Amino acid sequence: KGVERVEHHAAWTPILKYPKMLADMDFDIGIAPVVDSAFNRGKSNLRWLEYSGLGIPCVASNVGHFAQTVAHGDDGFLADTPEDFYTHLKALIANRKLRTAMGARAKERMTRDFGAIAGSRHYADVIRQAIAKKAEAIPAEVIQ
Repeated sequence: KGVERVEHHAAWTPILKYPKMLADMDFDIGIAPVVDSAFNRGKSNLRWLEYSGLGIPCVASNVGHFAQTVAHGDDGFLADTPEDFYTHLKALIANRKLRTAMGARAKERMTRDFGAIAGSRHYADVIRQAIAKKAEAIPAEVIQ
C-alpha cells in the first residue's frame, strides 16, 4: 500500500466472478511469489495460467510447478531471490515492448499447452490408453 503506481486490492470475490474481476483490473504485470517449501512445491501453476490467459507477463518464484512451467525469459520470469524479483519487475516496468511480447508468448503457450483443446486431447489419450490396457488384460479365450 502507498507505493506509487501500485494498486492494492483486498476485496473478496466469489470464484465464479474471479476471472472477470481479474480481467477488469487491467494490470500490466503479474507476480507469483511463494516460499520454497514442501507445501508450495505441491501448489499448481494457476497464477501463471491466469495471467497468461490474459496476456500478462508474470514474475514467479522458481519453485514447484512455476519452475516446471515458465520458460524463463520467454513467457515469464523465474526468481530465486528478492533481488531477482526486483531485477525482472524493473525490466518489465521499464519496457512496454518486453511486457507486451512476453505476455503474448505466455498467452499463446498457455492456450496451446494448457487450454481446453490441449486438456481434452490429454484426457482422450488417457482414456484410449486405459481401454488398450484393459483389452490386453482380457485373456484371448474370453475374447473369442
